[in-house]
Amino acid sequence: MHTGRTPALNSAVLTLLGILAGVSLAAAPASAQDQPCPFLCPPAFSVSPSVFVTRAFDTPEVRLLPAGGRGELEQQTEFILFLNLLVPTTVPRTNLSLQLGWAPYAERAANPFTGFTAADLAEEQVDANEPTLDLGVNVDLVRRKEDTQGWVGLTFEVLDQFGPAQQPGDARTYEHNLDFELDASFGLFNWLEGDGYLKNVTAFAELDYLATGLAEAGDEVPNGERVFEEDDSPWTFIAGLTLPVAPLVPGP
Repeated sequence: MHTGRTPALNSAVLTLLGILAGVSLAAAPASAQDQPCPFLCPPAFSVSPSVFVTRAFDTPEVRLLPAGGRGELEQQTEFILFLNLLVPTTVPRTNLSLQLGWAPYAERAANPFTGFTAADLAEEQVDANEPTLDLGVNVDLVRRKEDTQGWVGLTFEVLDQFGPAQQPGDARTYEHNLDFELDASFGLFNWLEGDGYLKNVTAFAELDYLATGLAEAGDEVPNGERVFEEDDSPWTFIAGLTLPVAPLVPGP
């Protein structure tokens, strides 16, 4: 059993506390109802327990070191928790978004901060629990409440993803990369009367395309373990639930 916190997990906790504090401070002026937004409107904070599938459409071939055998990297299916901060703007259908993702059960061959393997640590696995941070702009192509009476929404996002390095030339443990997302949301409880909490709980399905930062053909990543014969797949599929936190019952 792991009893200590990694530096990355401490960072995740601190980031979460910062987000919650920011939401509380930013939402305070919202009590003055019916005041127009100057540009940024009161934010909304939500939590999304989700499942993601990496390399959703293809799996790259790799050459294994040192023996030189060949194989394909497998798809990985993992639980991930997203903490979402959405800031509407006065630009029609346009929002700013901040998202912290944390996959507590993902695995690595070795600890990226110390270099020790699971065998070195007498553990069954090394948890790859480094968080990722996405910051960017999303555009509501279909607004769930306004356009479909609460049933279906469709959003396109352009994001700066700040996450663990994945290329051999990366000189930092975390790198900035360009990420695109297409997100469909569904009002699971839209059939309920009134506008209570459950009516604002949604299911979502998301297609993610990481445009930069992945291993390319010829890259040896991790060092001494494998060489990519093909570019790594940029596609990830994510599905889950979005649970409002603040405000508990978002307005229209």
